[in-house]
Amino acid sequence: MMRIGIPRWVKGLGGRRGAVLAGALSVAAILIFVPGIQPRAHADAPTAGEQGTDTALPATSSAVTVDGRNQFSGLQVTVNQTQNLENQDVTVSWTGGPVTDSANDFEDNYLQIFECWGSADPTDPLDAVNPGPPPTQCEFGGWNVNGTYPIGPFFTNSYTRIISTEGWSTYTQDQSDDWTDQVTGQGVDPYADTLNVGNLVLPFVAVDGTVVNQQDNTGYANPNNPQAFWLNPYFSYSTTNEVDFARTYGTSGGGSEGQQNFQVDTGLEAPGLGCGQNIETLPNGSQQVPQCWLVVVPRGTGAQENPANDTVGQVLTSPLTPSAWNNRIAIPLQFNPVGTSCAIGADEQRIVGDELADAAVSSWQPALCATPNSPPFSYSTVSDDEARNNITNASYGAAGMSVFSDPIDPSETDPSNPVVYAPLTLSGVVIAFNIDRYPALVNGELDPSEVPLEGTQVQNVYLTPRLVAKLLTESYKGDFPNIGGTPTGAYSWLQNNPDTLIDDPDFLQYNPEFSLLTTQQQIAAASVVVEEASSDAATAVWNWILSDPEAAAWLNGQPDPWGMKVNPIYSTNPSVNPSGVGFGTQVPESYPQSDPYCYDTGDVTLTEPPITARPLCILDWSPFALDMNVAAQDVAESNNQAKTTLDSIATSSDTAWTSNGPQIGGTSFVISITDSASAAQYGDQVASLSPSGDDTANRPFVAPDVQSLLAGEQAMTPSSVPGVLQTNPSSTATNAYPLTVLTYAATTPTSLDQTSRQNYATFLQYAAGAGQTPGVNVGQLPAGYAPLPSALQAQTLAAASTVLNPPSTATAPTTTPTTTIPPVTQATVAAPPIESSPPTTAVAPVTTTVPHTPAPLAAAKLAVNASPQPYFGVGAVRWAFLVVLAVGVAATLGTVVLEIRRRRRRMLPP
Repeated sequence: MMRIGIPRWVKGLGGRRGAVLAGALSVAAILIFVPGIQPRAHADAPTAGEQGTDTALPATSSAVTVDGRNQFSGLQVTVNQTQNLENQDVTVSWTGGPVTDSANDFEDNYLQIFECWGSADPTDPLDAVNPGPPPTQCEFGGWNVNGTYPIGPFFTNSYTRIISTEGWSTYTQDQSDDWTDQVTGQGVDPYADTLNVGNLVLPFVAVDGTVVNQQDNTGYANPNNPQAFWLNPYFSYSTTNEVDFARTYGTSGGGSEGQQNFQVDTGLEAPGLGCGQNIETLPNGSQQVPQCWLVVVPRGTGAQENPANDTVGQVLTSPLTPSAWNNRIAIPLQFNPVGTSCAIGADEQRIVGDELADAAVSSWQPALCATPNSPPFSYSTVSDDEARNNITNASYGAAGMSVFSDPIDPSETDPSNPVVYAPLTLSGVVIAFNIDRYPALVNGELDPSEVPLEGTQVQNVYLTPRLVAKLLTESYKGDFPNIGGTPTGAYSWLQNNPDTLIDDPDFLQYNPEFSLLTTQQQIAAASVVVEEASSDAATAVWNWILSDPEAAAWLNGQPDPWGMKVNPIYSTNPSVNPSGVGFGTQVPESYPQSDPYCYDTGDVTLTEPPITARPLCILDWSPFALDMNVAAQDVAESNNQAKTTLDSIATSSDTAWTSNGPQIGGTSFVISITDSASAAQYGDQVASLSPSGDDTANRPFVAPDVQSLLAGEQAMTPSSVPGVLQTNPSSTATNAYPLTVLTYAATTPTSLDQTSRQNYATFLQYAAGAGQTPGVNVGQLPAGYAPLPSALQAQTLAAASTVLNPPSTATAPTTTPTTTIPPVTQATVAAPPIESSPPTTAVAPVTTTVPHTPAPLAAAKLAVNASPQPYFGVGAVRWAFLVVLAVGVAATLGTVVLEIRRRRRRMLPP
């Protein structure tokens, strides 16, 4: 496996996200409640934990807490949401259990978390204590056959489906009387490695009944094709949602706790599980929605877990082995129905529009289908320009309603067929991030206060327009691997530029803790994941940047105070830009990646004859995301979709580079531009932004929560269309989130037939009524949105009336009488069981009222100036202020010699 530009111990390898734990608060946390404005991160001496460590999602009414058993009886595991789930993140938090020894890098004492399907195993006597599915029906063991392993636990089966190996005391027993014989009737598929040591592989049984025995070809099963490849069609290293290693931290009182965000998958993302789909076939031939589970398997030490005749210190066994499985905690999950809930064959009422409204409309659609006399509404996401064009240049079969943010230029509309605008959703464009703490060498040593926090997720990041401009313009050295330490020629402008965002003094002045941190993900820390399509959201971001004097001067070619220069291709100064035309002459509607930099790695495949891989280019290590929702998911999965890993059996130069997969657990560093609803769906952390135009030393930073989005709407300015507001990027209004965006539904009712007017009016009434109620139930407003203020709701209701009875047709004869629309309320909606319903399968013991709240993490997890959590649907957020000793050390870059010392300590290969 190959990583470009710099040694793999610097850049890091793709690996399954694990041990990204957060939740550290403090010895003396003081909770206060404030709106979304954030204090400026000070420029004093950096202190471990001051960027915050609590990344948990808020508890819901379906949160449950379950006790461990056997040697883990002191463990209590809480899941913040177990009902009304979709493809989203939940938070798994816990107290009790043995503390993970960070120095050993997940060799023992950790948790493993994964998703399973199926009814409780009737052959399992433990079902009376904690019901759960058989282990054969769990999505686990998607290890990377290309050779990338998590940090520390090399040569172990703990992240595979190998349940026994020849030479273990359990091998003969498992081979002759394996539990999978009872479940599948097919047993396991032993195969030999080069030492003729057999492995027993636990089959995976998919929800459609397919049994997958051998999961992978490790390179030894087929001597004629010695290259490793994956054999399981249902999940792989890149698609599994399993968390192989979740770390438990010690607390100041001698206890322990931890937390981990976990992405639950529906049947669309995990077809082998089928969660939320009516897909499980019963003996009588009928089908049902399978019961799905979140399973936690706590792991102890090698002495406790391994076969008696194996004396290796670290845990070697899979969590699917009988001894480990006996300690599992299984929590039932209930998903919202996947697929259409509307009558098949009914005439759809089409709507097209931008991504910002997609999550809200998707929640409303099933509720609207249940409304009497309401048709199914389809919503197709298109660019804002396409949505506007759908109104101004409607062709045969065009949708009758569009959704976008910036209104249509009045000169492009027909006065005889006026456009009616209705406010629809209020949300924001956000900078989402997933950054794990990775201590740096400071004065030749790892900072001792930062080491206990290693692997925890950073909670707060503060960004200015200039910093975001740097990420968007390919201006850090890390964007150009293989250029070298002293760039010359066309890239001489890079000489004084930092390697990554976290090396930038401009960033460190607002985020001082990063002076104590480094990253293995050098390229990812120099770039940002963005979508390729044009959008009003991108225009809002560029307006925010270009209207800021500090950012504008830097883009114009003026170095920042530390000497960093803009990539000339993105300079707004025609004399600096090699094209002779200034970037941003017209405000961009997208995020171009225009630098043509490529380099030839010289890598060749192992095929006969060898094939030389094509050169790598910027879009290989910094590709576009499909859309903003995918960009948010990439952050949650610690996977920027880079393809710089050599496929050693590629058959052509063009296919020689393959996906890197997720980053190694504990080394995550991914930033993306997405929308607040998508960020909330996947549990991403989101940056606090400073207002454009406030370049003072004490500028405020505002997080996108409900209060700041509402303040952002109040700060909006009138557009060229009366009654339509637009984002004000240079507003300095108190507590206003600078990238607040309001979407509008638009239609031309005089060109619609009466049935369409009735249907679209019903849609608008629901959107302005029950659709503005925040919640996780079908038909409610998802997290990430702020409910429309009453004035905007009234405007939408008035628009609904105009759509139903446009002035030009008020007296015209119609075949259908014009009527007043009856209010559409949540009471008329047929929805799945609401979130407070009990689980379909009992779990004992379970807390379903007030969920167990983990105690603060270790005193060593110091969190000074921890800021409010940027999550949504709550009226206030917490600031946790912790008392700590200041660490008066300057951050330095480790030399090669010192980094080798670190590598030896961590047992990483060169």
